[in-house]
Amino acid sequence: MNQNHARVLIVEDEPLILFYAADLAEQAGFAVEEAGNAEEAISILESHRDIRVVVSDIRMPGAFDGLGLAELIRQRWPEIEVILTSGHARAEDADLTGATFLPKPYTPQEFVTTLRDHSGPGEPSRNQSAEVVYAQFADRQGSAMGR
Repeated sequence: MNQNHARVLIVEDEPLILFYAADLAEQAGFAVEEAGNAEEAISILESHRDIRVVVSDIRMPGAFDGLGLAELIRQRWPEIEVILTSGHARAEDADLTGATFLPKPYTPQEFVTTLRDHSGPGEPSRNQSAEVVYAQFADRQGSAMGR
């Protein structure tokens, strides 16, 4: 793995959405860690000190949701950028604790652009535009469906 690539953590309890988001981030050049809930995310954050961005769903089962995770990250790892997503909540309805809100459903372009905007120095090369990443993702999905 190229050390110039920013590492992101995607926290999502819906497996298909987790796969979709992780695949988009990887295709855009990010190193990706995945968690199915906030507890798994905390464990990953404790063991991977190079994570720059956490993307988390707001509504998740477990001891706390994405808003609780965002607050914990602000307290323990203030240097990490947090992006919260939801298809139910709206940014104005939630205390985002300094996080950025990305509503679901998001397009591949919106997702990749938001990640790049928050990943800071050393982010993945912009040689691949969000449109190219989407085209590659769509091609791979079409191939997988044709099997």
